[in-house]
Amino acid sequence: MSKRYTFDYQMLSPFAITDEDVKDIARLSRELLGPGRKLSKQDLIVCARTSYVYVARVWQENGKGRIVGMASVDIQHLPASGCNGSIEDVIVAHQYRHRGIGTILIQNVVDLAREKGATEICVVSNGKWVEGHALYGKIGLKENRKVKVFELQLK
Repeated sequence: MSKRYTFDYQMLSPFAITDEDVKDIARLSRELLGPGRKLSKQDLIVCARTSYVYVARVWQENGKGRIVGMASVDIQHLPASGCNGSIEDVIVAHQYRHRGIGTILIQNVVDLAREKGATEICVVSNGKWVEGHALYGKIGLKENRKVKVFELQLK
């Protein structure tokens, strides 16, 4: 008999973050980016206060819920550029991919950006995330070959 799962999608509240949420999101981040910085509960609370972070939870029959995907959006109201959104940290755990989770998460952040007045939304992606690129194209995001991204590492 196969396991039965129920999924739900919600914005991460800085007031309701649990230690399990921190572990789940740290695990997702490592899956995408490899070993990196340590994520603390305080880090995640600050993220949820300064950005809109949507999470996908899978609920098992035993009532335990785990975060298996996330997507964030930053909304910027700028004098020259107007109101724009930037999608970040789109991650779905490997074993839950190809079930529509990433699509629903991105639709949530796009809808929120539109609700907040954004006239444009973008995502900057590493060239090696081919699965993500296919998803972005499928939901209507177009590659912009006219824009270059410049970085400066501060630490």
